[in-house]
Amino acid sequence: TWNAASGSAPSTISNNATITFTTATAGWGTVIAFGLYDALTSGNLLVWDYLGGFSWLPFSGSNATPCVLTSPAHGYSNSDSVVVTVEYGGTLPATGGSWGGLLTVANVTTDTFTAGVNSTGTGDGQVRKVIQQVINSGVQASFAGGTPGTLIVTAA
Repeated sequence: TWNAASGSAPSTISNNATITFTTATAGWGTVIAFGLYDALTSGNLLVWDYLGGFSWLPFSGSNATPCVLTSPAHGYSNSDSVVVTVEYGGTLPATGGSWGGLLTVANVTTDTFTAGVNSTGTGDGQVRKVIQQVINSGVQASFAGGTPGTLIVTAA
């Protein structure tokens, strides 16, 4: 069950009842995201998100090795895990590698940091902190319910 949606632009909704995943019968490895489907098998993906509930922050990237990301008062620490995406209508800094996957924050200052990507041009994007969780055999992952629940879905 879900709590009533609230707000607009963005709207949020959270789980009222606890959402429990099946117990891992083998190690699932390091998990960085989750998905909810409408059926146990052959279902449709209804919602997915990265673990951690952090906001996407805008950044501008330099032409440097490594690329310096400027995002005022970002709040990141060295060794934080982040993901990057292109800003709507924008262009990520060109690279000889990839912005895909989980990146590790380094060289943190109040307004800048690096994430291990060398760039060959400037650009803009969005960056978001992600929490990693190791799921070992025998662990049963869940999102506690309540008002609000611990699984909060936001949509513009």
